[in-house]
Amino acid sequence: MTQPNAVNCRAHFTYCLLLLFFFSCTGNSRPEVRKDITPPLIGKNIPFIDTLSGNHIIVEVLINKRPVRLLLDNGTHPDYSIILFKPSAARIGIIDTLKSFRLETDRIDTTLFKVSISSFEDTMRRVQVQDYHNLPASKLPDGILGFGFLKKFIVLVNYEQRYVQILDTAKFSAPGGYGEINFEPPFNGIFRNLKATFSMGGLKLAEPINLDLGCARPGFSFSNFFYKKYKNVFQGASTGTQSKAATMVKGTTNLNILLDSVSLYGNLITNLSSSVELTEGTHVKSIIFGSDVLRHLKKIYFHFGANKMYIPVAGLTQRQGPVVGVQ
Repeated sequence: MTQPNAVNCRAHFTYCLLLLFFFSCTGNSRPEVRKDITPPLIGKNIPFIDTLSGNHIIVEVLINKRPVRLLLDNGTHPDYSIILFKPSAARIGIIDTLKSFRLETDRIDTTLFKVSISSFEDTMRRVQVQDYHNLPASKLPDGILGFGFLKKFIVLVNYEQRYVQILDTAKFSAPGGYGEINFEPPFNGIFRNLKATFSMGGLKLAEPINLDLGCARPGFSFSNFFYKKYKNVFQGASTGTQSKAATMVKGTTNLNILLDSVSLYGNLITNLSSSVELTEGTHVKSIIFGSDVLRHLKKIYFHFGANKMYIPVAGLTQRQGPVVGVQ
């Protein structure tokens, strides 16, 4: 006959085995935590450094602990986060052994790189090496922080205090006084499209415009297509001077003009120096603008991955709520 104490001991032993099995199973089911990626530091300011060419936004980035100066530019291939110009790539140990077959090459180094921006860290395998850029050598940064990186986050650019912030898309809520602006299709081009109304010589022109953070030209740069379309209007807005500009393929001669005003989603910018191509450049039908225009809006949130941005807007429904990490 089995004694009561023996029965209790067996039951207790069986219970302990079941608990051990349960905890071992649940422990193995936990998701693996990646240790090579640090989440974006919300609210960490990344200051502009020497802008070299005036209207560019350039920040310092560490690649494998080596400092490089990268230009923020949404007008790049969406698969590439970082593009390094050939001399800078060689300086940090990326040796380019492939022959160039065109001006802007797609040669990729697939080594694992550790990238640090302020206190934000990530790893990536696709770093593009490029021979050519349309900036002169004296104004050339080390490379480009491109669309492949920018599309992953909310990117705040504060033109007044001259810094960039990287914000988590999942925790972002636009602040009061800001409106959500959707970029216009198509989305398969290198720029992002918006709408604007220009005033010149008493006439108003409503045309699509093309956002390019990599553009350092003053004001808006109208392609030759628009010069042919509105020749008399541009002649009337001319300052009487011309300028030269470089594109990715060839240089252009531009007529310098003064816009009376431009209306950008309720924001009115007046007396804006701009230019129009007298000779054809790379982009057949475009009105490109960059930071020289955007700085008038003071502080902008870009969400390139969702094809939208947030700017101070008059007359649109304003999205209320705090922005995590914004000072």
